[in-house]
Amino acid sequence: MKKPSYFKAWIITLLMAVTQCAYSQTGSNFGGAHVMSMARAGIHLKGIESIYANAAGLTDLTSWGADISAGQLYGLDELSIVSLAVAKSTKYGTFGIMAGQAGYDVFNEQKIGIAYARKLGSMVSIGGMIDAFKINAQTIGSFNAMTFELGGQVKINKTVSINTSVFSPLQAKYTENTGIGSRFKLGLMYSPTQKVSIVFEADKPEFADMQIIGGVSYKAHPTININLGANPIINSYGIGISWQWQNKVKIGTSALIHQTLGTSPAISINYRDK
Repeated sequence: MKKPSYFKAWIITLLMAVTQCAYSQTGSNFGGAHVMSMARAGIHLKGIESIYANAAGLTDLTSWGADISAGQLYGLDELSIVSLAVAKSTKYGTFGIMAGQAGYDVFNEQKIGIAYARKLGSMVSIGGMIDAFKINAQTIGSFNAMTFELGGQVKINKTVSINTSVFSPLQAKYTENTGIGSRFKLGLMYSPTQKVSIVFEADKPEFADMQIIGGVSYKAHPTININLGANPIINSYGIGISWQWQNKVKIGTSALIHQTLGTSPAISINYRDK
């Protein structure tokens, strides 16, 4: 395979940096179509896909689940993303693990997370994950950091739930001058019917202005779901469709459209037992 030129490598590295600044969080690119289809609103997710945004949603599993997701930021091969996850429900709670990589050989980001979630009664779920990050830059070396994230989901009634997450609440650093910023999210999901869910998510990174994300999920058919999302603060808009087979296998595809940087396609395939 032909190696990229130094100029192209510099451009790709710059795009990775711009992406991290735009979304202001290490690890925010993982999750494939689950997260991208709603413009990265994801703390309301339930099941195996919730491991990418809010581990509290893992309590929706009654047995076990697995996921593989992939995508390309702005359609570039050098900005490819892949993530894998598996989780198992037990009488002591739900345990999960995920791993992901974004980028290519000149510059990439890797993440491994170990998650745990449990229910507190019938209305409340809590979860958390310990994260290990590694940044590999061909010109300057590799850097490691560890942090954690916490989340919760509260069902107010049959139609309304409140969801929240906090990422890296304590300072975690790659180097003395380079660290991982914290991030707080608070969201509301309103489901007026069994076919329609409306999501609002307030997203406050430590080093950036608050973002307000809105999304709609519509069950067009018992096996087909359509998602739309918008984050007007950063001019990012998502669209996605998923197909479910026998309530076990789900295949989803999405496009995250940035008005300046381009379109980021993604695909996700997951399985849940029972």
